[in-house]
Amino acid sequence: MLGLFYHGLYAYIPGIEPWYPIVDGAQNDGFTIASAFLHGFRMEVFFALSGFFAHLLINRRGADAFLVDRARRLLVPMLVALPYAIFGVLAVTSVGRRLGVTDVRYVGPGQPFSPTYLWFLEYLFLFCAAAWAFARVALRRPHVRESRWMFLWLLPCVVGTVVLADRFPELAPWNSFLPQAPALLHFGTFFAAGFVLHATGVPRLGPAWVGLLLLAAGLALTGYGSGIPMQWTSEGRAIACAGAWLIVVGALDIGCRAHGEVPPKLRYLVDASYWVYLTHYPLVLALQLALVSVSLPALAKYLLCIGATTAVTLATYDRFVHSSPIAEWIGARRSRMAPTQSHSSIHAANHGHS
Repeated sequence: MLGLFYHGLYAYIPGIEPWYPIVDGAQNDGFTIASAFLHGFRMEVFFALSGFFAHLLINRRGADAFLVDRARRLLVPMLVALPYAIFGVLAVTSVGRRLGVTDVRYVGPGQPFSPTYLWFLEYLFLFCAAAWAFARVALRRPHVRESRWMFLWLLPCVVGTVVLADRFPELAPWNSFLPQAPALLHFGTFFAAGFVLHATGVPRLGPAWVGLLLLAAGLALTGYGSGIPMQWTSEGRAIACAGAWLIVVGALDIGCRAHGEVPPKLRYLVDASYWVYLTHYPLVLALQLALVSVSLPALAKYLLCIGATTAVTLATYDRFVHSSPIAEWIGARRSRMAPTQSHSSIHAANHGHS
């Protein structure tokens, strides 16, 4: 869901012209900081969560069943969604150029046909395949240990990502179907960290993580805000990486402590989130294009764009996906009759009632 909020920011970022196809005259520096903050940890947290649950699923189902499930949940939706993603982006960009909304400096992706926002499904499957190979060759169910100092093994990971970020500050895996080594190393490190954190146990520092999460937010804003020159220094990139790691481990710890039933509305949103991701980007671009000529502040346009995209994607999910076989391919729960209704129907049928 953060991908929707993140991509919706881009049209309103000052100086975005060479890198984004839709440029709105209503721009605000606050969007620069907000996008940079989300960019500093969003994908890192996602890959760490993916690695965490990869280890869980391998232990629960076995390596081969895990790989089959990941191919079904990642490769198939990606291949089905690619024509929509590629031609949707090309169509909006073409209209933007004709209307003068797309800046002449915008060069687009490195290739005419690129994975665009679906790039992470390709990378994630590669990481899952590596986890499968590792499980087949070497993995044994580890003894889960609880230690307040267990997190120290993360330090080499932090140092590695800092060095990599300093050497390759701009990762662009969306530009090509050919995987890029720096992006594989960076995101693969977070995936591997999540994998190991499930095996060894997430560090439990209690309420201290709340403070660390707040600190990470401040560090990421300070070190990665595009409007702040520090972003372009080695120190700024190091602070941004440290903030991402704190958010990753802190979020996992908080998530592992959660108990109780998930509220139905939240469960529904979780189930729909993959569909929202698969369909949101061309819609965001089209709505941003439609709002360019509307005289409103940047924040109002952003909220309209996000609200309309959310409404359309959730409506299509509810109408075409939620109760259909498609739900099983994207990991969502198909709607079924409530247990009381099922029992009542069976009882009625057994007694000859309509």
